[in-house]
Amino acid sequence: MNSTMEKQTETMQMKDQFFGEISKENSKECAIMGLIKNQKMVLEEELSEAKLRYADVALEDENWSGKYERKMTCKILEGQIVILSKLQHDFECMMSPSMTMA
Repeated sequence: MNSTMEKQTETMQMKDQFFGEISKENSKECAIMGLIKNQKMVLEEELSEAKLRYADVALEDENWSGKYERKMTCKILEGQIVILSKLQHDFECMMSPSMTMA
């Protein structure tokens, strides 16, 4: 969990470094993006741990049901990360200024 907080702090520092402070009118959008990014980080850490658990059980020839359960856990976490990545991309596209307006 510490690495999640460190990544979150680094992200916020980089945001302030390049873009300055966030205006109040954009705070809701930034909060949504922050939630999505934080949840992705949490899921990525869970996926890393799930893959290690899957690797451990995969070495046991007799434990096919445990292997299947842990593989499905990995697939579910990967799917959740993909969904959040798509939401993040879609929100970023909606929030960025249109290039055609220039």
